[in-house]
Amino acid sequence: MHVAVHVAMHIAMHVRRHVASPPPPPPSLTSASQYHRRFDMPAASAMARTPGSLGRAVSPMHVAALEMEIHIGASGSLKAKRSVVRHLVEVARRRFGVSASEVAHHDLWQRAGLGFSFVAPDAGHVEEVLDRVERFVWSHPEVTVISSVRHWLDLDP
Repeated sequence: MHVAVHVAMHIAMHVRRHVASPPPPPPSLTSASQYHRRFDMPAASAMARTPGSLGRAVSPMHVAALEMEIHIGASGSLKAKRSVVRHLVEVARRRFGVSASEVAHHDLWQRAGLGFSFVAPDAGHVEEVLDRVERFVWSHPEVTVISSVRHWLDLDP
């Protein structure tokens, strides 16, 4: 399994575990239906049930990973390579809100494998963000892109 796909799967599990479940009802609300009305959530009887959902509302979630192999021709040391890789990873995280990491070729001076992943409720938005990340990496003159592959995580039960 590719490292980028593994990262995307980890993010999807984290999102489902921490975002999909609502906070527990406060003791001041006497019934679950009052709690759900207060927070504009469907009552438990209206929630979609899927294997493993434990009765939580299931919303669409699309997860994709972008795996890029790059060559840094001007790099003469691991330190020089890491400064370029660090810039790409940190700016991509900050500017595009993706998860990003160097995932391969840690010990080579002029080659790096980068992994980016993104989660959103709309597949079009995921595609758009990863397109922007890919253009960002391609736009750096010190970097030659060797390959670029996208992996979509299928979350259907």
